Amino acid sequence: MALKVVAFDLYGTLLSTESVAAQLEQHFGRDQAQSISALWRRYQLEYTWRLNSMGVYESFSDVTRNSLRHALAENGQQLERREIDRLMDAYDSLSTFPDVRPALTRLASVPGVKAVVFSNGTDEMVSNSVRHSNDLAPHADLFAALVTVDEVQRYKPARATYTHLAQTVGKTTDQMDDLWLGIVYFASHRFLWPLFRARLLPIILLSLFIYTLLFLFAYLPQVAFLAIFQGATAWVSGAVLVLGEGAAIVAALFEAFFVDETLVDVFDAVLVNEGHEALVTTSRVLYPLGEDPVRRLGKPTISAIYAPFSLRQIFEFVVLLPLNLIPVAGVPMFLILTGYRAGPFHHWRYFQLLDLTKKQRKERIRHRQLQYTT
Repeated sequence: MALKVVAFDLYGTLLSTESVAAQLEQHFGRDQAQSISALWRRYQLEYTWRLNSMGVYESFSDVTRNSLRHALAENGQQLERREIDRLMDAYDSLSTFPDVRPALTRLASVPGVKAVVFSNGTDEMVSNSVRHSNDLAPHADLFAALVTVDEVQRYKPARATYTHLAQTVGKTTDQMDDLWLGIVYFASHRFLWPLFRARLLPIILLSLFIYTLLFLFAYLPQVAFLAIFQGATAWVSGAVLVLGEGAAIVAALFEAFFVDETLVDVFDAVLVNEGHEALVTTSRVLYPLGEDPVRRLGKPTISAIYAPFSLRQIFEFVVLLPLNLIPVAGVPMFLILTGYRAGPFHHWRYFQLLDLTKKQRKERIRHRQLQYTT
C-alpha cells in the first residue's frame, strides 16, 4: 500500500497565532492586545499575497516583523526594537489549538501515514516553533520533514509551493491534483452533503423540471428549424441549444439569487478543509471548535459572492446562440466562446479572498484561460 502523506500548515492550523496576545498584554490592555494580535496575523497574510502578486519575495521573518509594526501603527502604538524582538521570539513558542495534541497522538498510531509540516515560515522559524512550543515539541519526532517555501521563494497558495511539497515528499503533482476532482471530492467529504440537501438539491429538481419542459415542447421545433441548415447534425445542435437555454433560465430564476450563498459556503469549507483557514478568515468568522469545516463557518464580515450576476454574460449568451446554426463547427464554437467568458466567474470568490485588483485578476485569468474555458 502506498504511503499516505498528511501535510499540516503550522501557523493557524497547528499553532494558534492568537496565543501571542498574552505577550502583548504585558504592554497594552487585554482588548487592545487582542486587536493588535488579530491585525498582526491579518497583515502577515496580506503581505504574503501581495508579494506573490508582485512577484517579490521577502522572508517570512521580515514579513512577520513588518506586519507587527503595521498592526501597532494601526492601533496608534509603537514599541522599542528590543520589545519587538521579544515578541518575535514569542512566535517560536506559540500554543497549539486544543484538538492538536490528541489528533497528533492518534495519528502517531496510524500505520502507513507520513506527517510533514508545510509552512510559509522560514526554515529557522519552523524548526524553532516545532522544537520550542511546549505543546508541539513532544510530537516533533512525528514529522518526517519540515517543508518551507524558502527554496522556491513564493508563498502559498502559489502552485510552485505545492509542486515543491510534492517533490519533497515523493509525490507527483498529478497525485495532488486528484484531490481536487470536484465530484469525487464532494462525494468523499460528508461535511459538504448538508449543503447539497439544503440548496443544491432544490436547484437540481428545478433544473430537471425546466429541462423536461424544454425537451418536450421546444426541442423538436428547434431541431426542425436547425435541420434546414445542418441536416442530420441538427439533433445534436438542438440538444446543445436546449441545454444552454435551460441553463440561462435556471440562472435567472434561482441560481444567482438563492444558491450563491451556498456555493460560497462550499468554496470556503473546502479551503478550510485543505488548510487555508487564514485565507477564509479575511472575509468571515471561523469558529475554532466546529465539528467539521462547514460548522466552523461563521457569518461573512464583508460581502461574500461566489459569482456575480452578469447581465453582460446573459446578453453574450443570447448573441452567441445563432452560432449553433452553423453545421458541425457551430456547437463547439458556441461552447468554447461561452466557456471563455463564464469559466473565470467560478474563481471570483477566490480572487475576492486574495483582494486582487482588476489588473491582477486579468493577469491570473490570462495564465489559466485554457483551463477556465474547458
